[in-house]
Amino acid sequence: MTPPVNQYDRVRFITDRYQSSGAPIDAIGYVLDMYQDDGL
Repeated sequence: MTPPVNQYDRVRFITDRYQSSGAPIDAIGYVLDMYQDDGL
């Protein structure tokens, strides 16, 4: 089970899903916005 993610948490991409947006696998980022549809 994956622990919950909160706003301003540091995250690491483990998929190439966002590579076309400039975030390759193993990129580090921060959660800035959280949406009601569980989007981050």
